[in-house]
Amino acid sequence: MKQSSRGFTLIQVLVVLGFIVMCAIIYSVNVKKPLFVNLFKKTNPTLVITPLGEEPLPTNSPTPTFVEPTITNRVLDNTPDKNYLGSSAKYAVYLVNSKELNIISKTNDNLTKIKGIFAISGEAIITDDGYDRYVSISTGTDPKRNAIIISLATKSQIGKDICMVGQPMFWFDQLIYNNCDHYANRPWGEGLAPSIVAMNLKTLAVKTLLKSTSTVHYGIKSVTEKELTYYQTFLSSGVDWSKNNLIKTITKTYSLGVLKK
Repeated sequence: MKQSSRGFTLIQVLVVLGFIVMCAIIYSVNVKKPLFVNLFKKTNPTLVITPLGEEPLPTNSPTPTFVEPTITNRVLDNTPDKNYLGSSAKYAVYLVNSKELNIISKTNDNLTKIKGIFAISGEAIITDDGYDRYVSISTGTDPKRNAIIISLATKSQIGKDICMVGQPMFWFDQLIYNNCDHYANRPWGEGLAPSIVAMNLKTLAVKTLLKSTSTVHYGIKSVTEKELTYYQTFLSSGVDWSKNNLIKTITKTYSLGVLKK
């Protein structure tokens, strides 16, 4: 009887093991990749294909918000025909009768008025430099936008309107942004192929940092005190931008020592 009991126990173990193996086989057949192949397959690093306009927002830019903040300011509260445009981390911006920008600090409710004729409609993306000196107000359909740069010190617009792709970055007294360069071989809207340029906000001098060509264009990612981090999107071969499998995007850095602070 003992031998029969041992034999029966062994059979039970074999049945259970067989059931487990069958379940594993069924599972590996029904998932997208085989179970055991996943365990031993080597992973090779690949470049990310990032079409124009799909680069992430710059890491040091605030998330755009179109929800009007609660701000108490008697002058602003009593101003008729004001239109809320948008907010940055530190400022909310209003347009009054298309002839005056009202920029109000979220920190102390101080109101700065800028006189002029402003062709702004709808919601705007607001970016500030973080030091209460400059504010960028951009409108338009992404990725191409029209931006005006405001000096809070002089209470005036700096230079003329700027055509840019995405959002700009402030670096001391420089504005770094993707311009609206274009090439006929790009199959998307107006053939946009942005370069990266820097405008001195005191002299209005513009310097090209990275120039796009028929086979490459650039996108800003972030800016630190010493360097610019950017996306370089290019063709691995040929000049046919309609073939996504040929388009590559890598991240690189550029020393900002060439610019005067």
